[in-house]
Order: sequence, then structure tokens, then C-alpha cells
Amino acid sequence: MGIPQGDPFSMMAAAIVMRPWAAAMRSMGITPYLYVDDILLMAKETQGIDKIKAAINYTIAYIEDM
Repeated sequence: MGIPQGDPFSMMAAAIVMRPWAAAMRSMGITPYLYVDDILLMAKETQGIDKIKAAINYTIAYIEDM
């Protein structure tokens, strides 16, 4: 079951589910950009690659815990 694809509520549901994830990304120094099932992570510092790796690992754990 679930929310039908294309239903306007699906966008709001995705935003609600991903809000804690986005807050965690910002606390890690990562700028997250989200649009439903598309995710872009950006870091500006020279240690950016390490932050991105940590963000990807956190994202995987977050999705697995859903």
C-alpha cells in the first residue's frame, strides 16, 4: 500500500521523513539539497571529502533504520 505516486501528499510525506536527516547533515557541516528521491550533498572545506564520506555512511544507516 502506501501513498500513490504523484499524489501531492507524497512530497509532504517525504519532507517530513527527511527533515531529521537534513538537520543531521547541517550539524555535520554538510549542505543537503533534497527533492523527493534526489539528494545532493555539498561541503566546502578542504576536509570536505571526509565529511561527505561520513554523510553517506550516516545516510545509509538512516535509510536502513526507516
